[in-house]
Amino acid sequence: MSPSRTLLPAGVLAAALGMSSPAGAAVLPLPLDRLTDASDYVVRGVVSALWVEEDLRGVHWTHAQVEVLDVYKGPSDLDALEVTWMGGILGTEGTFVPDAPVFDEQEPILLFAEHLPAGIVSPTGLAQGKFTIRIDPDSGQEIAVRWKPPAHMPYDHRFVPLPPARERTPLTDLVTRVRQEVAR
Repeated sequence: MSPSRTLLPAGVLAAALGMSSPAGAAVLPLPLDRLTDASDYVVRGVVSALWVEEDLRGVHWTHAQVEVLDVYKGPSDLDALEVTWMGGILGTEGTFVPDAPVFDEQEPILLFAEHLPAGIVSPTGLAQGKFTIRIDPDSGQEIAVRWKPPAHMPYDHRFVPLPPARERTPLTDLVTRVRQEVAR
């Protein structure tokens, strides 16, 4: 049995989260400097738990607990961060949000997150605020990969496809750029 889903346009999502956005607007791509500036937290961590809850309106919210390994922006003593976003499946029912991030337990990530007026911490720019950390098989270096599977495909962070070699971003380069932006 396939789950029933509620599709929410970006404008409805924005209103629910206390953001302002015209109805039907898409999430605009954020360059790294704006992604960093818009974030209250930029951390490296590992996803330790995932769960979905349904609110009184029947909207599903996904929560991820991230055990923080390094803090690049935010309180330096942060050991864990819970991020929440609209969307998810609970049993046979779900809420589908096109730009929602996808997380996996034990996934190593670089996370950009922001406090929202609704009182939650959410990935900045939804899926744009989450990078999976992988090892580049050619160089042996850690790289940051942003990839979201099609809605019908199960997600397993161990099988996130690698970008072409010329498009791979070493994690150290990304972190250096984030630190430079935070220092401004």
